[in-house]
Order: sequence, then C-alpha cells, then structure tokens
Amino acid sequence: MTDTPTLFDAPAQPAARNTDPSTSHTAAASLAGPPLRHEQARVIVALADLGGRGNTGGTPHDLARWLAHGSVPPAENCVASRLSELERTGLVARDGSTRPGGSERPQRVACLTDAGRAAVDDARALVDRVRAERAAP
Repeated sequence: MTDTPTLFDAPAQPAARNTDPSTSHTAAASLAGPPLRHEQARVIVALADLGGRGNTGGTPHDLARWLAHGSVPPAENCVASRLSELERTGLVARDGSTRPGGSERPQRVACLTDAGRAAVDDARALVDRVRAERAAP
C-alpha cells in the first residue's frame, strides 16, 4: 500500500495566489472538481502517449501541441499548471533536463513517475468518458 495519492484521491488544487486579482480567484474556483481532474488526466495521457513514441517526457509546449489533436492547443501556462499539480501529487516528476518551448525559452521536461504510469489506464478511461459525454446529443 502506498501513501501517494492517486489521480482520483488527490484533492483538486486550483491555484490562485493571495496576491492575485479577484478574477484569478474566480477562474481558479471554476476549475475545482471534475473539470480540473479531467485536464490533469489529459496531461497524464499525453505524457504516456509521448513516452510511447520514444520521448523521455514532455515540456508544456510538447504537451500543448500533443493535446491540440488538430485543433487550437491549450495554453502552455495551463499545461504547466496541470504539471505542477500532478507533481505535487507524485504522479509527475521533472527529469532535470530542459527543451525549448514555444518561445524558444527553455522549459523543464516532465515525466510520469511509477505512480503516474499506474494511473494511465484510469486517466485514459476518464478522458474517453468525458469525450463521449461531450459528443452525446
């Protein structure tokens, strides 16, 4: 038995700093609960898929492009926030390397931990379920 929370045990942690404006607190509160966990699950699946293609991990830029799937990619800073949340839960770790991001500035590379790899099937099931719900009439 492990003390590391899983994707579904860990409380969603939308972050707005005390110094952020009220609009940031409103936006953070709107992400609490299942939608935030869905976005976390999407990042876990993207990291797993990138790893399956021979990559050792992904930067926020890599993941945003992967998550776009032919549409507008999510903002890199949103992906970076999800990576930080997943890092706090022990599902993601930084490997110490960097790669250029969309602005050509270095971004830290994130990888799934053993706990993160164990959560991939559950994360993929959640992503698929939400996709099916959104596609239903």
